[in-house]
Amino acid sequence: MQNCKFNKELIFAQIVKVNQDSVKEITVAQQILQANLDGFSRVIAHGNLPGNLMYIIMPKYGPSLKQMLRRSRYKRFSIKSSVQIGIQLLDRLSDLHSIGYIHADLKPDNILLASANRKIKKSSKIILIDYGISRSYRDAFGDHVPFRKKVPFCGNLLFASKNAFLQYEQSRRDDLISLLYLVSFFVTGDLAWIVELRSNEDEFFDYVAKVKINLTPEEICTGSARGLLPFAREIFSYDYLDKPDYPKLKHMLVKYLLAFNVTPNQRFDWSKFQLNEPKVDQNDRPGNENVEEALEHEDFKRVDITDLSPRKLNQVREQQPIIVDNSIVKRVSKINLRVCTHIMQYSGCQ
Repeated sequence: MQNCKFNKELIFAQIVKVNQDSVKEITVAQQILQANLDGFSRVIAHGNLPGNLMYIIMPKYGPSLKQMLRRSRYKRFSIKSSVQIGIQLLDRLSDLHSIGYIHADLKPDNILLASANRKIKKSSKIILIDYGISRSYRDAFGDHVPFRKKVPFCGNLLFASKNAFLQYEQSRRDDLISLLYLVSFFVTGDLAWIVELRSNEDEFFDYVAKVKINLTPEEICTGSARGLLPFAREIFSYDYLDKPDYPKLKHMLVKYLLAFNVTPNQRFDWSKFQLNEPKVDQNDRPGNENVEEALEHEDFKRVDITDLSPRKLNQVREQQPIIVDNSIVKRVSKINLRVCTHIMQYSGCQ
């Protein structure tokens, strides 16, 4: 058991069932923390609850890229924002691969802004979350696991690598193929296999598999995404055991931006801060207005301190996070400490 450390930061506690995915989430998160990797979700504390449940306390980040896409007028991002997202995600995958794991579930839902306050630079930082289906590509001796066939499909239908549909064991290259699909989607707002998906829902899996398996890099990188072609060719040239050339891939993405006379500067479509804005620690904490906006999303349920009794805790359903924010702290003294202590005492954590 771990002690909870809040430091007055915005946090949420998620109550989930104890299963293979939740255990994997904790295992990978702990290794990320031990490696001191930046840009990943951080587990502050976790523990078991009655009824085969467990709680996970984490910092409260900003909205997901899926939510940001929904707010976008054209349901896509600019080339600049899309590629800058890709550059940050490439760094995240490189770091994750360095500790022996592939993510295997790259999608807009699993990519968050570090802050909901778009007036500060922290909102331009990308956080990669959800390691429930991540897998180690190294064995107990540190060697790459051997290639296998007839591996059950694992991942997101729209963004999973074509090799997942072929039922091949996934490796580092497959995370990068998913990254290619993702950046292309952000740029164009569409993918070749999405159009048919809307009219053929009963056969969508077979259709998506057929399209992905047969598409060439040239067919994937069309229209405004054609600048991704060198990136795509490099990724599809990798074999199962190959270690990707991450610096080369990053150079390709930067070159794509420069072709449009765009210089990477970590300002995104949603950014409202000035580049010459002085760094003030006080501004790193979201204001009440931004916190309220973040908490209005349907993915979250706000609760009172009274809802955190042992009886109520046991009634919380899976995937229904408990939100604690600092705007309440101003009205209810030391609520963070009380909530943390309550959960810890209920679970036997000291």
